[in-house]
Amino acid sequence: MSWHLARRLITAVLAVSALALAACSSTQPQVTPVSTASPASTATTSPSPLTGTATVTRRHPITGTTVGVLVSTVPGARITVVAHFEAGDRKKTARADSTGLHKFWFSVGSAPPGVRVTVVVRMSAHGQKHSARVWFSPRQPPTPPAPKVTTAPAPPPQPSGCYPIASTGNCYEPGEFCPHADAGMTGLAGDGETIICEDNNGLRWEPA
Repeated sequence: MSWHLARRLITAVLAVSALALAACSSTQPQVTPVSTASPASTATTSPSPLTGTATVTRRHPITGTTVGVLVSTVPGARITVVAHFEAGDRKKTARADSTGLHKFWFSVGSAPPGVRVTVVVRMSAHGQKHSARVWFSPRQPPTPPAPKVTTAPAPPPQPSGCYPIASTGNCYEPGEFCPHADAGMTGLAGDGETIICEDNNGLRWEPA
């Protein structure tokens, strides 16, 4: 075999091999790469921090009355209020209404005036807690005004040395009318003159 013939055979074999390889590669299915990234997790939002405030209806309530503690927080929150009176603590518990409000009432009673009563308010909701403080100081009721005393005028002093005495408290004088009960009676005028009750155009005191 000549060199040229052998070279042609090798070239033909290489060409056939190349065609067979191209045919095989074209018939293989194409594989789409699959992402191994995990899907994004659903974002979760944490609840807002629990807040709340407390106020009193009257800062200086009068002893013997009541005072209110108004709490404002989130709806449905559990509320505990402790009023630290000098005679002992008073505790009350409730839940806020649909608007987040609740009012607690405490009787002031005979709490000492001027002594501050501290009120501790604790709120809890959604696994969170919050607290607040307020205070009030009782006071005495105002002193009622003293009743007005009306003094009756003193009666005029009775004249001394004369008799009988007129209904006005004065001595009779000659010429004045005298009552029928004194008819014929002898008396003494204010100037010391003796007088008698007799008929002189009516009963009059006349000089005796």
